Amino acid sequence: MTESMPADVADVLAAVLNKDDPVHVALRRQVPHLSVRGRCTCGCGTAYFELDTSRAEPAPTGPSTVVAAEVQLVTEAGE
Repeated sequence: MTESMPADVADVLAAVLNKDDPVHVALRRQVPHLSVRGRCTCGCGTAYFELDTSRAEPAPTGPSTVVAAEVQLVTEAGE
């Protein structure tokens, strides 16, 4: 069963998808059509996504297209 986008996942996507990178901008436009279909049960935060490709505009692809994001995440407890 697909669940709606949890706030923690939405926050991470907002943090890692840079507003200045054209590929990240295209991916940000897909977020409204993205849902979480499952999460890792070990507590690591891994989420598995499902994209409604019938409604989402494709992001750029090709041999020179790189989708990379880096962000340091810190919990409220400082971990």
